[in-house]
Amino acid sequence: LNRSAILDCILITGGNADDNVLNDTKRLGGGMLNNGDGGFCNPTIRNCQFIGNIGDLGGAIFNRADNKGICNPELVNCYFLNNNAFTAGGAIANSCFTSSVSNAVITNCVFQSNTASMGGAMYNSGEYGTCNPQFVNCTFSNNRGSNGPTMYSSAYQGQSKATLHNCLTVNNPANSRYDFLNTFGSSITAYYSLFGSGVAGYTSGSNNFTTNISPFVSTSDLRLSSSAPAIDSGNPISITIVSGAFSVSGLPATDLSGRPRITGSRVDIGAFEYQPLADPRIYSVQDGGWNVPATWSCNCLPASSHQVVIRHHISLPEGFEAACQSVLYEPGGRLLFNQNSRLRYRQ
Repeated sequence: LNRSAILDCILITGGNADDNVLNDTKRLGGGMLNNGDGGFCNPTIRNCQFIGNIGDLGGAIFNRADNKGICNPELVNCYFLNNNAFTAGGAIANSCFTSSVSNAVITNCVFQSNTASMGGAMYNSGEYGTCNPQFVNCTFSNNRGSNGPTMYSSAYQGQSKATLHNCLTVNNPANSRYDFLNTFGSSITAYYSLFGSGVAGYTSGSNNFTTNISPFVSTSDLRLSSSAPAIDSGNPISITIVSGAFSVSGLPATDLSGRPRITGSRVDIGAFEYQPLADPRIYSVQDGGWNVPATWSCNCLPASSHQVVIRHHISLPEGFEAACQSVLYEPGGRLLFNQNSRLRYRQ
């Protein structure tokens, strides 16, 4: 597969790759396996949601290169939520062996609440090969792993040099060794990126800074608040282009919510661009849970400042508390409550 093989606007959820047979591909990638074993597998994956998938290696996606193969997928405007890997790479595992190359380029993506023993969000293994993934304008929040809740990298007898550009990493738990854990000479280097105070394990390339205050609208809504230090703080060379291949100097025209990628003097840090004049209305676009970003037109969760328009069957999960400014029901729209779920109106 090359970049002309495109997966677009797909929700992948409930995938399961938990076979424990050693070297069996049935344990790789709960939602998707890109297999560059002896050949090349470089698809384009854009505007997709990976939610609640399970695997042994790569809860949502496993990018595999082996036997001098190549696996360099491009991921753009994708959301990874609540995926789990038993061993490594809660959301994505990038791996290569025997003189192979696994260099994914991941742009405008969110990694939220993913878990694994090694690399809660991401696992990079350059074992006897080259694994140098590039992350551009990505957001990492509340990922969990006893060894690297954000990212775990290894370069045993090979190379693993991940880079972060205009990326945002905050709100990860503190009960782990490092947010970014590097072994066997691997490295993770950041440029023009924002980190929560205490985040450790990355090499500071240039123009990085930290914050003690959450830059988000809320813990569940990872859009930038009006006071976020990430606003207009990205790399000044970052401009938008019409189409890929995307990079730090050539960004997609829109952010993860589908709004303009650059609205100020410079690109913002993270997957979402701050939109000072954004429409306060959010519409449902499909039946689903209130707590699922794909349910809503903004590809995010409604906040207390939003006017919510319900056009579909929307459910509030058990024990979940939602907030908004108002709710308007259009024909066919219904809001379904479960036990101990609540909706609060805030002015």
